This record gives sequence, structure tokens and C-alpha cells, in this order.
Amino acid sequence: MANDDETVEITPGTPQFAKMVFKLNDAVTDENLAVLNYNGNELTQIQDGVYAQPAFVNDKFNLFFVITQLIEEDWIIAFSKATIENDSEITDLSEPIPTGEGLNKLGEVSQMMLIICCSILIRYLMLTVVNGVYFSSLFKFC
Repeated sequence: MANDDETVEITPGTPQFAKMVFKLNDAVTDENLAVLNYNGNELTQIQDGVYAQPAFVNDKFNLFFVITQLIEEDWIIAFSKATIENDSEITDLSEPIPTGEGLNKLGEVSQMMLIICCSILIRYLMLTVVNGVYFSSLFKFC
């Protein structure tokens, strides 16, 4: 596990990358909720303190962002897989999985989609920093 002031290099597709989690430095609030919208989708509260939105969806594979508060003040961005019925009805979300694990699973489906999604995700994270929601500059490992 890395210390908060230690930089760790990780590579997509590796077991170390699977443990990577993005952590929000600030809580989700009504004021910053819209800033977290991704790729034209809105972040929706699905339970008290739990928000979700599609990250990647096609006929064979899907990932949803899940943003939730863990113990104490930590808010994280994880992924979940959805059960989709009737082409668009979401009936269930899996337990959250670490951000890196979700991206690794996407890479197993399509390396090209992994590259595209990582690029979009990086732009998304950079945009949210610009709009006032600050992400940790270091990765937190599970």
C-alpha cells in the first residue's frame, strides 16, 4: 500500500491496476452533483449516499459509475455491472468493484474500448477538477 505522499506507477491490465480506486476529496452535494455527470448521462441518487450513472453500455458488456461514501469522510468512484432487461430497464446493480478492476474487465472485452474509455475518463476527471470537484492526485489502494 502506498503512503499518501508516495507515487505508485501502475499499468492497466495488471493485478495492481485492478486495486486502484479513485477517491473524491470532497463529498457529493447538490451544488457539485451536475459537475460529476459523465458523457451526457446524469448522476442519479439510487440510495441514500449512493449515486450511479452509465459509464459504458453495449449489448455484451456494461459498467456503471457508482459514487458512494465509505467509512468516515471518504467518497469513492467505483464501478458496478447492471442487469438490463427489455433493452433499457435496469433491474439490478452488482456490488461495487474498484475502478481499476472495472477498467481491466472492460479491457478483457475490448482493448480498443479500454483505451477509449480511459481517455474519456481522464478527460472527465480533468473536467471535474476544473469545475471545482477535486480528485486525489494519488491512487488509493484497497
